[in-house]
Amino acid sequence: MNIEIWSDVFCPFCYIGKRNFETALAQLPWKDEVNVQWRSFQLMPHAQYVPGRDAHEALAQHLKVSYEEAKAMNARVSDMAAAAGIRFNLDSMIWCNSFDAHRLIQYAGTLQKGAAMEEVLFRSVFTDGKNISDPAVLATLAAEVGLPANTVQELLDSALFAEEVRQDIAIAQTIGLRGVPSFLAEKQILFSGALPVADFQRALEQIRTQLGNSNASEEGYTAGGACSTDGCDCH
Repeated sequence: MNIEIWSDVFCPFCYIGKRNFETALAQLPWKDEVNVQWRSFQLMPHAQYVPGRDAHEALAQHLKVSYEEAKAMNARVSDMAAAAGIRFNLDSMIWCNSFDAHRLIQYAGTLQKGAAMEEVLFRSVFTDGKNISDPAVLATLAAEVGLPANTVQELLDSALFAEEVRQDIAIAQTIGLRGVPSFLAEKQILFSGALPVADFQRALEQIRTQLGNSNASEEGYTAGGACSTDGCDCH
């Protein structure tokens, strides 16, 4: 079974969804039958790093809510992350542009290291407070995953894999995706959201049955939170 996953490394529920999806998949006896492809998505394509701006202020500006409301939203999503075994430290999170990070994920995917690169970037954003629009930071993170330093530097100094990122975003628009995380199984069955582990398992089992019966049709499984280009219902 081939599953494409659209996510943005600035979406907290993409991180939670990744962790729950991988936990659910690892517990299935047929896990080795599943091939995962990470696809790019940008919730805030025009975002820029603003020195001194904290994540609560950035979220407040993005959603047009008060600073106090944004801080409460971040506290709630941090609690949900903790339930998935992830430690968020949103007081030190840095908002910036994710495009170059997605180019790095695209390259890592060619070496079967896309999931590992996603994980390191998620941790860097939500736990470590790194500025992932900084090429030096990206080079260091790529080294963590074991990507060749010379090729990574060439990528960061050029526009390599930019078209692949844009193509993924264009595909998302074509199939009507406005939020992430979104999962597409065998280009037929779409489901979305940061599902709990049990719900991910149920969805995967049902999808496998549908595909096996050769009568798969588009169906939605949606629960938990998701981030969208219109706002963030995940909070």
